[in-house]
Amino acid sequence: MNIGLGHKIVSGAILLPPNCGDITAKETIIEIRDTSLIDAASVCISIFKIGNVKLSPNSKIPFNITIPMPPAGKEYSFRVQINVSDNGTLTQGDLVSFQRHSVSPNNDNLEIIIPVQVV
Repeated sequence: MNIGLGHKIVSGAILLPPNCGDITAKETIIEIRDTSLIDAASVCISIFKIGNVKLSPNSKIPFNITIPMPPAGKEYSFRVQINVSDNGTLTQGDLVSFQRHSVSPNNDNLEIIIPVQVV
C-alpha cells in the first residue's frame, strides 16, 4: 500500500529453514539496501529491528513495515539477518537471506516471503 511521500507499507514473512532449531533469536534485522550498482557494495537505506524472536523449524516470522520507494533509476532490495548470538556480527548459527528480493514500486499489495539459511 502506497502511503505517500515516497513510502510504502510492505507485509510479508521471513521463512525459517528446517535446521534452525527451537531457540530465541536476540535480534532480527530487516534492511532495505540500494542494489542499483553492479560494481559497488550495496548501501543500507533503511533498517528495522525486532528483538527476542522465537524461532522454530519451517516457521515464519511475519512483518509489516514502512519502506522508502526507490527513486527513478535506483533499485532497492531486502536483506535479512537473524542474530542468534548476542555479539552484533554474523557468526556461525545465525541466519541470513541469500536470495535477492527487490522492492517493487508497481505493486500496491506487496506481500513478500524471504527465506533465510543457517550460517
